Amino acid sequence: MTETSMAAHDDAYRRVDELLLSLVTRTEVRYGMLVDHNGLVLSSQGNEAGFLADTDDVMSGATVESIGTLIANNASATSALAKFLGEDTFGEQLFHGKRGTLYVESVGISALLTLVFDRTVPTSKVKIYAKRTVQEINAMLEEIQQLPEPRLQDGFAQAGFALLDDLMG
Repeated sequence: MTETSMAAHDDAYRRVDELLLSLVTRTEVRYGMLVDHNGLVLSSQGNEAGFLADTDDVMSGATVESIGTLIANNASATSALAKFLGEDTFGEQLFHGKRGTLYVESVGISALLTLVFDRTVPTSKVKIYAKRTVQEINAMLEEIQQLPEPRLQDGFAQAGFALLDDLMG
């Protein structure tokens, strides 16, 4: 069994998923994801096939997880470049290509919101809705940080070991 703080964490993460889905739906972007600064995909919504290019080049085996890692690494490199200009970091990054656009915005110090869209979607619309969503996610992250750490109730470990003993003989 877990304490109620675990349920509160689950509820907050579910709300983050809902915010991301709403953002993807309202802006009509192809794909959106929330990535931590280590590249771990925390949430994703949209058409994954619309995110990954359909090509035979070296990136054809890419996954959403590997793209998340690249996004985090790029943000880290960009942050180092920002320091040369006396900035802590750049709050957003925008990459325009022939087929699509990649928009990345910092969510506090802990995550990166990444949106993929094509030319039919106005960049200004994406930025406006993304900034609103980032504010809401930031509030959610602050709320999560105020929650007590989830922990297992006393006796959980013993019950787990007993179950393993029964299974393993």
